[in-house]
Amino acid sequence: MALLDLSLVTETLTRLIRGYFVESPGWSGTAPTVSPQPPDKLDSDAVGIYLYHISEDPHYRNLPAPGSDAFPVRYVPMALNLYYQLTAHSTSDDTLLEQQMMGIAVKALHDYPVIDDSMTIDGDKIFAPGLQGSDDRLRIVLQPVAHNEAVNYWTAGSSSLRLSAYYQVSVVLLEPEESGVRAGRVLAYGVLMFLGGAPRLDNCRNTLSFTIPGELTPREVQLQPAQVPVGDQVTFTGSGLTGDGTSLLLKNSNWDEPVEADTAWSVVVTSDSVSAVVQEAASGTDVLPGIYSAMVRVVRQSALSSGEVREFEHISNECPFAITPRIDEISAPDGSNVVTVRGYIFSHTALSSDDVKVYLGGDRLTSGTAGALDPGEFAVIDPPPLPDVLPILQLRLPAGLTPGQFLPLRIFVNGAESPPNWIEIP
Repeated sequence: MALLDLSLVTETLTRLIRGYFVESPGWSGTAPTVSPQPPDKLDSDAVGIYLYHISEDPHYRNLPAPGSDAFPVRYVPMALNLYYQLTAHSTSDDTLLEQQMMGIAVKALHDYPVIDDSMTIDGDKIFAPGLQGSDDRLRIVLQPVAHNEAVNYWTAGSSSLRLSAYYQVSVVLLEPEESGVRAGRVLAYGVLMFLGGAPRLDNCRNTLSFTIPGELTPREVQLQPAQVPVGDQVTFTGSGLTGDGTSLLLKNSNWDEPVEADTAWSVVVTSDSVSAVVQEAASGTDVLPGIYSAMVRVVRQSALSSGEVREFEHISNECPFAITPRIDEISAPDGSNVVTVRGYIFSHTALSSDDVKVYLGGDRLTSGTAGALDPGEFAVIDPPPLPDVLPILQLRLPAGLTPGQFLPLRIFVNGAESPPNWIEIP
């Protein structure tokens, strides 16, 4: 049973020590006072059992909530460890009397290391009245505090170091709030086995083709992890990717939830791979260049013991990849050394001016004004002139370039770089 009043635990310890003094052959006369006060407030011949610290027990942190309420941690008992300091005090500063009281008190906590509602001393229950009738169990452990560390438990300058012992009492379950909902009752039991195992993604790749200036044969490189422009194919490899239904989910930091790749992505699934053609949108959401992660959702059907067929959903781990800007066409420089670049995508309501960066060779071009570009500047024309549909990027070549040389054009959108392309300097 959980409790809310921690003083009931302290009261139980005082009843234990007081009752032990009555029964102990090592003590004659009236039992001393057993007080919950700190050592500096003991003002009679007394034994002090003082609660000085509380911590959460790590083994009970993940207890399941009884229902499906919001903030379920409120409805789970909080497991506490209570730490006590045991001392003795004599009004006449009789050190031997203090040591005698300490010996009997330590023996009491040693002889009753576990306390429950059935424990009695001289016919009286040890549990405080507020705990009697419960199924609580208190475990008392003497802490191995080294002699040179004991001084840390005393405030310097306020009192001298005194004979003490330190105990941990556990586990005390702090009473939770009452849940407003409950999970449904289990009416039938069944053991379900999925032989294919949980879906898992290990890698992703794509093949990039480009032709270096001066060469006639295109080169192909395989990129792992994938850096795929819109319109190209990406392949995710792994295991356990098939079932009664498989879908590809995309995740981006700018989206609230993962988005499913729809039929336009031409998703092809095998037991160890999922391939798709990257599109400009997925399930009605624009897909911009940037860093993404992919997950595979596998649905498998299984028959329950009642004969009902039920679907079970399994989602794989995330596999990161990049969707890069696409360059469809690069015009030759005009008479003002202005180059027009067409592709996907350089302007969007979700893109700021800082999200698009352009490099020519190793030099970064600065953002300028469309129609009035200075050398070494670029601008995005949005909306583009007819018949273009996508935004157009224009740049003006920097001054002082060597005629006839080829410089690589690199466009970054949201940190993703376009495939290799070159501009010939006139």
